Amino acid sequence: MNLVSAPTAMMIVAASLSNDQTSESKIPQLVPEQVVAAPTALKCILASNVFVQRTTEPAAKAVAEKVLYFYLGRLPAQITPAELKLELKRTADSLNGVKGAPLMKACTLEMAARAQMLQSAAQLLRQGK
Repeated sequence: MNLVSAPTAMMIVAASLSNDQTSESKIPQLVPEQVVAAPTALKCILASNVFVQRTTEPAAKAVAEKVLYFYLGRLPAQITPAELKLELKRTADSLNGVKGAPLMKACTLEMAARAQMLQSAAQLLRQGK
């Protein structure tokens, strides 16, 4: 999988939101501003899933898919389908009422930051540090 830098990912998502018909009317209102600062895996799964389904811009859809898979990988291995369903419902209910774009931005930036950290660690290993 090719990792996307934070600026590139954000430009793609922003372009999709402004150029595509994926505007406020097509994206459900997902998250209050105070919740955006610390995205959790479930919040990001929900937000990225919406963007994957609703965004028609191919580059933005590709970023949203990467975000979705990144956060799916952060779920605990021990979670049962019933527990996941319950937690997704609770999380979705808690996110009712505000715009999804700020959450998607926070999720994308978090994913990009983790990718950058991995790339930095790999570079240090190559340098023998």
